[in-house]
Amino acid sequence: MKATETTEQSDLVSAKDTSSLTCLQVDSEDVAGKAGDKSLSSTESEKQGLLRLRSGGAIRPHPEKVKTGGEDAYFIEGDFWIGIADGVGGWARNGIDSGLFSRELMRHCAVIARSMVDEPDPVSVIDKGVEKCEEIGSSTAVVAVLHDQTLHIANIGDSGFIVVRDGKVLTKSKPMQHGFNFPYQIGIDGDDPYDAEEFQVKVASGDVVVLATDGVFDNLYEREIVDLVNQGQAKRVEPGTVALWLVKLAHAAGLNSTGRSPFSDEANAVGYNYSGGKLDDATAVVSYIE
Repeated sequence: MKATETTEQSDLVSAKDTSSLTCLQVDSEDVAGKAGDKSLSSTESEKQGLLRLRSGGAIRPHPEKVKTGGEDAYFIEGDFWIGIADGVGGWARNGIDSGLFSRELMRHCAVIARSMVDEPDPVSVIDKGVEKCEEIGSSTAVVAVLHDQTLHIANIGDSGFIVVRDGKVLTKSKPMQHGFNFPYQIGIDGDDPYDAEEFQVKVASGDVVVLATDGVFDNLYEREIVDLVNQGQAKRVEPGTVALWLVKLAHAAGLNSTGRSPFSDEANAVGYNYSGGKLDDATAVVSYIE
């Protein structure tokens, strides 16, 4: 697709460092730019005048999926690569846990990204990651890389991203769906990864990138996400703390059976009578551009 140019295992599961690709830690620590084999360290990045991502992530599984860790996954690789995936829940009707697929996909994507130091090609990372997967299932995916002051992003499905600058949305993705609640997906019997929408976003120090699954975007309006990002910057908290705020607020909204939500708005727009949020796994990766 043509690129778009724009200027618990108990309760909460979060990655601790760039090697923790399946997000199986029960604590919530940020990833502060630990370099991979071919990645520049934070110090080297600063010496060369490069922007970098300081990232943290959090997962809040659906209450019924806590024991398996849910179906979402993410990776943070060095100072430049991040990604997120949401296993398609429909596989559960066949007794298949699509979380195994999404976690394997993110593991492969992280390893592939590590070897692509001068190749800002997130679609290729997704495609090669899918080819290596042995687990049965499918997922949505977003992969992003910061390269030469530009954030290159590939998005397929109804996970997505928002870039915030000076307290406002600079750019964002839109869900890719075949129909209501039927997202594009990659994997077994899935869509072509090269159907992904691609973005190149010129970024600056101080910008904030949020990747999230539909468990966040179905339950939080854009203004709510931006408000939490702004609060995090104002209070100078770590990006993983903002990610934690996002998934906790999304989870709370998903438990609400009354009122409006982005999901209820979309459902009602196509003829359903729906109110409240949509309880789901909720995952976010937040990156400060520095």
